[in-house]
Amino acid sequence: MSDAALFPTLVAMAAVLVSAVLHGISGTGFALVAVPAFVILYGAHDGIRIGLALGLMVSAFALVSTIRMVEWARALTLLAPALVLIPAGAWIVSRLDSRLLTLITGVLVIVLVLFALRVSATSDRGGSRYRWPIALAVGAGAALVHVTSALSAPLLAAHAIHISWPPKAFAATAQVTFIGYNILSLAFLQVDGGNLSTAGLLLLPLAAGLAIGMTVRFRLSDRVAIFVLSVVAMAGGVAAIIKVALI
Repeated sequence: MSDAALFPTLVAMAAVLVSAVLHGISGTGFALVAVPAFVILYGAHDGIRIGLALGLMVSAFALVSTIRMVEWARALTLLAPALVLIPAGAWIVSRLDSRLLTLITGVLVIVLVLFALRVSATSDRGGSRYRWPIALAVGAGAALVHVTSALSAPLLAAHAIHISWPPKAFAATAQVTFIGYNILSLAFLQVDGGNLSTAGLLLLPLAAGLAIGMTVRFRLSDRVAIFVLSVVAMAGGVAAIIKVALI
């Protein structure tokens, strides 16, 4: 591997390790940290595809130990709109300029992190009753955001907080939803061998990060994990925007 190719690979490995540790601690947020780094290193279109491929592996790994807690009816409700909106979103993404898609990704990271923090801060006011039409609408928005940036987690987390969804059941059900979103997105975005090869190089830091995160998660408070995740994710979003401004 040449020096020119080695540097971005090492940076990507570091980004995956950090994002996987944070995901292992908090149960979500891998894409919020990893995707901005991939977009900066590999370009918007390839970066998002690589993020989707690794996100699929993260969700599959997490589902193994939580599958008994999945609420399948709710998962299917969140997935149903994706059958229409992910193909439509993939068509839009394929026609977007790489610089514009990088800018969109950076802005989305910042907006979605702030949105999730805002919802979390007001969660003590009590949740609303689950309604499937609202879940369909949330699934529609999450699917469209996912195929364009792989950043659907904050929308689903906000929905879970809004309806007081038990965290363990939500985390398990979210993995099924993410797997569906990732498979559909990768299929319609036409992931290539180069994307999969890059994702394969990042499997070791991914597994190591998840193992570390799941080991130390009981030693850290949720607030600390969320704070670190938010700061790192927003830094990545700002960096993506700066990259566009400097090109």
